[in-house]
Amino acid sequence: MCVVLCVSMLSPFFGTAQSHEVQQLLLNVEKLAQLKKILNNLYTGYEILSKGYTAIKNISEGNFSIHQVFLDKLLEVSPTVRKYKRVADIIVAQKRIVKEYRTAFQNFKKSGSFSETELASMGRTYARLMM
Repeated sequence: MCVVLCVSMLSPFFGTAQSHEVQQLLLNVEKLAQLKKILNNLYTGYEILSKGYTAIKNISEGNFSIHQVFLDKLLEVSPTVRKYKRVADIIVAQKRIVKEYRTAFQNFKKSGSFSETELASMGRTYARLMM
């Protein structure tokens, strides 16, 4: 009889404790779901940033590579071009132009004087010039 009395007196405390734990567990599940959404948003943002950076990098490096490959193949085909001393000067000038563009573009981005739209326009213009 004493055991039944003790259990009946303590059962409201156990029920409340379990109810509190269940509520806390549900809150934790909701927080976890929110954190997963935040993580997905961060990952999506990272992918966009990475693709944009890669595109700009390819624009600044890739176009020079195309020109260099073209000139290398032209040297293989034409003995006249191979002997022309200005080819090396042209390659050096192209490298200098690409380097100056990179430096200028980085300075433009750091200055904060240009909007994202203006910076994108500069990148597209440069890409067209280098083709």
